[in-house]
Amino acid sequence: MRCYSKKLLAFTTAAVLWLSGCGRGIKPSAEAVSGASSEQVYPVGSYERRAAELAAAGKDIAGREVIDLGEESIFGGIAVACDGNGELLAEEKEGELRFRITDRRFRSLSELLRFVRRHAGETEARRLSGCFAERNGTLCFLVGTDGRIIKDIRRNIQCDSQRLTFSITYQNQTRSRNGIIRSDVSFVRKDDIWRLDALTELRAR
Repeated sequence: MRCYSKKLLAFTTAAVLWLSGCGRGIKPSAEAVSGASSEQVYPVGSYERRAAELAAAGKDIAGREVIDLGEESIFGGIAVACDGNGELLAEEKEGELRFRITDRRFRSLSELLRFVRRHAGETEARRLSGCFAERNGTLCFLVGTDGRIIKDIRRNIQCDSQRLTFSITYQNQTRSRNGIIRSDVSFVRKDDIWRLDALTELRAR
């Protein structure tokens, strides 16, 4: 009877966790459902395992580099292209994931870099020059440049529908050559306009 009660409690807890998710597709971890060791839900790979351990403990992930483009940065966010329904546009072409910049302050790469030099200096301008480029005469924010070969792209919109993240994982040769495992590009919607918020790169160590 005691064993049955424990199983019922575990099932009830899992059900509550499932119902408390604020969007479709949010599931409790395997550990919450079955009581199994969290070892079973980690992705394959030593870096991913360590990242999962740190994330579960609420700690920062080792090897994480963040480029802030949002409200607290010199940009205050950078407006990007949307379709007629207000959905953010992204184009995967020639091995790159491209987001077209529509911010009126930056009609070209030279204008954007001049703005950065004026507000943050030459070093920051050099760092950001690898994130932006002109494609067919249009300024774009790019992911997958410098020989980084994209393996998978996942799009995640959060519960309040005001934040959107693209998670880009790279093929093994990119991990070996550049040490970059994943890039997360986050956007924030304000006044019905999507704006670049941050680029986060996870690196192997």
